[in-house]
Amino acid sequence: MSKLIGQSLGRYHILEQLGEGGMATVYRAYDTRLERDVAIKIIRRDAFPPNQLDRILKRFEREAKALAKLSHPNIIKVIDYGGHEGSPYLIMEYLQGGTLKQRLGKPISWHEAVQLVVPIAEALEYAHEHLIIHRDIKPSNILLTEKGQPMLTDFGIAKILETEETATLTGMGIGVGTPEYMAPEQWIGQSSPRSDIYSLGVVLYEMITGRKPYVADTPAAILLKQASDPIPRPKNFARDLPDAIEQLLIKALAKEQGNRYSSMADFLVGLQNLPATSWKQNKPIKTYRQKPHPQVRSDKKLSRSLLAMALLTMVLLVTAVFAVLKLADGGSSGINSRDVPGSPSSSPGPSITIQTTGVFTGTPGYTTMPDALNLTRIVERCGTSICIQDGQRTILTVVAPAIDSGPITGSFSWSPDGIKFVFDAGGDPALGGRRDLYIYNTVLKSTTKITKPPNNNQDPSWSPDGKYIVFQSNCLITLMDVNKNQVVASGFGTDNTGCPGTFRWSPDSNWFAWLITQPFTVGISNVANKNASVFPMKNPGRFVKLAWSADGIYIHVNSGSLQFARLDVQCLKESISCTGVTWEYASNFAIPDSWSPYFYPQWQQ
Repeated sequence: MSKLIGQSLGRYHILEQLGEGGMATVYRAYDTRLERDVAIKIIRRDAFPPNQLDRILKRFEREAKALAKLSHPNIIKVIDYGGHEGSPYLIMEYLQGGTLKQRLGKPISWHEAVQLVVPIAEALEYAHEHLIIHRDIKPSNILLTEKGQPMLTDFGIAKILETEETATLTGMGIGVGTPEYMAPEQWIGQSSPRSDIYSLGVVLYEMITGRKPYVADTPAAILLKQASDPIPRPKNFARDLPDAIEQLLIKALAKEQGNRYSSMADFLVGLQNLPATSWKQNKPIKTYRQKPHPQVRSDKKLSRSLLAMALLTMVLLVTAVFAVLKLADGGSSGINSRDVPGSPSSSPGPSITIQTTGVFTGTPGYTTMPDALNLTRIVERCGTSICIQDGQRTILTVVAPAIDSGPITGSFSWSPDGIKFVFDAGGDPALGGRRDLYIYNTVLKSTTKITKPPNNNQDPSWSPDGKYIVFQSNCLITLMDVNKNQVVASGFGTDNTGCPGTFRWSPDSNWFAWLITQPFTVGISNVANKNASVFPMKNPGRFVKLAWSADGIYIHVNSGSLQFARLDVQCLKESISCTGVTWEYASNFAIPDSWSPYFYPQWQQ
């Protein structure tokens, strides 16, 4: 594209090329109308499959409009967008101070590093609040003003350039993103606000230590290290580093999203709580508080196609390594990310009142689909042991955990990272007939008992955000904080309504459904309000299955005489109370296994 130098794109006269990558070329240009220099990023059409160009161009326009609305003192402003001979481009502010990458190569003081990271974290917090994830944070995307003030650029570019293939193969040299700075979940296209926390943590780590956490010759080798190696202790490279800084880095770089800071605001809380040293001097300090972040727009899809048969070997390698990654814990040389304060907090939800009439006459039409990366795992009882199976029900592992409460009784629920599962065991009359709950770690191959006598505990279910396990204890709904291994609530208003069981979480972890079989009743409880609402069903017959749909809109029941019923509860997302919501009945739908907590990943569709 060097031929563009000296030409004009409308009012923008191109002066020189600043840089070029696999997806775009950046130029310095002169805005003849406003009489100032600007930067132009022109997307390369030849970088994408022809059959996806139209979709990418439409997405470009949509995302460009969203980026143009961002207004923050530490975000490079998108001024304009357009197209040249079918290639879309963005017009952005131009800075002459260079990039952070040009300043790296050797360690800098942690005081200076934190002072540079805080404004970038503030910019990301602002973007997340406006439903935009950056996805490609790295030193070359952090520009500096002439006075050294950091500015974040390329917001949303990774999202604009993502195709069906690059959603999973980003690190193969054919997509977007930079492998050394990518969070583990980004390798399969599952970006979230916590992915930005991880990437910014890598940048801070590199500034302080003079090196990246994981370095290798190929993206696949980087992923292998990321999956199998603990985070190298920052103090190995910066021996005078305060413990608080090292702990902050370990938490930000946790392999599992649930072990990182819950939001960029919480990461800023961690930065503000660092020792009161020179980085805070001569700088007005904003006070941050922990708060739940909004549901940030993010495509969470697994790639279902390969770019070419020549890449098959590489894809299989990434698949296998990611499976290891799902089984790997995020510790590092004696520092466990779970030991660092700052776990996410649950948000209050509305209460609900539901009527119980209505008929559903359509065909639900939901189907299950094998996991595109073949990572599906199902845990079930097999005789006196536990079997872990793949999506085709082929047994992968047989587990005989060490338990002291009697036989395994059959209720299982995976942790959201796929590393552990919780189950109940007991019922032996010789041991008093009571049951207890256990967690089995598939990496350490260890079993931990999480309940104690004298209560009878059963039917555990792990929340999708990883924070809670809900179960029945002496016929009371009981909620346990997993990180603290401590019961935080019980009852939920069900003291006199029978013994609830078969707990099923909503995808947002704010609610869980449960049932009582005599009389047959489905209930919904809210985590924050500790309330319970019950909804009887007439002549249900033999109960088979209870599940919450992947979109959080319906609660489903399969039973003998009704065959299928569903309850529309999307009002939970929209108001503090619901009235007039009804059961809908049909006879042609079986709840997919993937909607159950013994199936990993849950809600795979």
